[in-house]
Amino acid sequence: MSTEVGTQLLHCQTAKAIWVEARSLAEASTKARIMVYKSDLHRTHKGGMKMEKFLNNMKTISDQLAFAGAPLPHDELVFHTLNGLDAEYNAIVVKLLDQTNLS
Repeated sequence: MSTEVGTQLLHCQTAKAIWVEARSLAEASTKARIMVYKSDLHRTHKGGMKMEKFLNNMKTISDQLAFAGAPLPHDELVFHTLNGLDAEYNAIVVKLLDQTNLS
């Protein structure tokens, strides 16, 4: 246990209180991680990356969200991935977005 967490648990008088407080701290940390992952999802663009690297990055972020308890629906992953592509892919992106089912 880190010193910071230990300090926050010092005021607890019972094992149950320690457990409740530790769980609360973990949940807050998880919510913060989810927000970071969602931000990463919005900020990730292909840019100069090779396509394989870009797609792996998007999949990794999706996996991290799922592991944190906030799985990303497949159609949202597809949307964010297409959104992260450069202008040279616009024709393909438009065609894919015109499809009714992205999953």
